Amino acid sequence: MRGATLLAMIGVVLLIAQSWLLATLFHHWLLRWQGVDGQGGASLGQPSVWLAGLAICMVLRPFLHAGREWLARQASLRVRDALRSQLLTQLGRLGPVRRLFGSDGALATQVLEQVDALDGYISRYRVQSLLAVLAPCLIAAVVALHSPLAAG
Repeated sequence: MRGATLLAMIGVVLLIAQSWLLATLFHHWLLRWQGVDGQGGASLGQPSVWLAGLAICMVLRPFLHAGREWLARQASLRVRDALRSQLLTQLGRLGPVRRLFGSDGALATQVLEQVDALDGYISRYRVQSLLAVLAPCLIAAVVALHSPLAAG
């Protein structure tokens, strides 16, 4: 799950970079359209460099998302296998007392179905809930570097 979270955060960083590159390109093109040279301050490079960076961000983000999904699915599979094994071991230790909880077939079906029902929580919700907290904080931190008032 840490790997999936890390890939998600790298995706957020790329989203921030992509947004900055788009804003920089539009700023440059707007100045050109108005007939202003736009080279009065420090030069940050040519628009072709910005376009290349934008293309890299747009290509890398889906790959990071796919990697995050794959890692989350693998983690979910491992967690569910371990939980299923623990539950079946505990049911085996109960011996004949497990009849109080239902027939063996019904218990096995419940173990399989209920553990598989955790897939969405483990593979999607956990990473996404953490990302929902960390992404705005990271965006606010980057915005604060440019304008503390806007970040506030």
